[in-house]
Amino acid sequence: MDLDLFTVHHKEDRNLAVMRKHFTPIQVGCATSAIDLGVKRDDELGTISHKNPNYCELTAFDEIVRSSKAEHIGVMHYRRIFTEPKPFRETLANFRYKSRVMKRRIGLTDRPVEKHFTLKLKSLSALDTEARKLNDFLGRNIAFTDIFTPVGVNYYNKTLREYYQSAHIVEHFDKFIDCLIKVRPEIKQFISSQDQYPAAYYLGNMFIMRRHIFLEYWAILYDALSLLEKQIDLTDLNPYQARVFGFLAERFMGIFCRFYSSQRPIVWRELPTAFCD
Repeated sequence: MDLDLFTVHHKEDRNLAVMRKHFTPIQVGCATSAIDLGVKRDDELGTISHKNPNYCELTAFDEIVRSSKAEHIGVMHYRRIFTEPKPFRETLANFRYKSRVMKRRIGLTDRPVEKHFTLKLKSLSALDTEARKLNDFLGRNIAFTDIFTPVGVNYYNKTLREYYQSAHIVEHFDKFIDCLIKVRPEIKQFISSQDQYPAAYYLGNMFIMRRHIFLEYWAILYDALSLLEKQIDLTDLNPYQARVFGFLAERFMGIFCRFYSSQRPIVWRELPTAFCD
């Protein structure tokens, strides 16, 4: 299996030993950190490590695109990983979501309706087991798959822009969309149609892609964010909102995958995500 599957870390964490066993940990923000985890760093060949407070795990992307030559490349996190498919649990989550949508439509509730299909791992042994099962699954399936993303977050009657506005500065979203169109004009139709799909949001900047697809993904995203960086003032943002480029990249994943899959036939699969706190 020709795969580099990375997990992103920025400090010592209880999951690191398991991640070392099954994946390739990469430390981010190394250019401005006194911490040395003794793993791959985002400043070996990468050029934006110092921007980690704003770019989050994307500083690892910049390192990986320059250093990994594997046929498939993937990124996960110290707190969340992909798992093998969980068809029964996903079917149950879909049923519950559709049930809540129905209740909303007939006026039995006015609460927002969303579907987040995630699992929780409560021990290191559970993490170790899921990591092993994931590698076994990928060994059997990755040769036939071009893109893996997390299972999409579903909304009812809410656009991607509205969801972003509920937690972040919506002007940043609007400027990002403008920058994407400047960088790749033909992507515009996939931005405007994004909210027609039930799965509008792919959490966590997590993926596994063929290397040539990742190169195109990162080229578009990095060029758009570089334009955006010149248009917004980061100095007045609190530490959470300062992670703006990482947040916006999450909204780009679905747009990119639909754009790319429209150009050529590919196999795009979704995998569950497990939180491993």
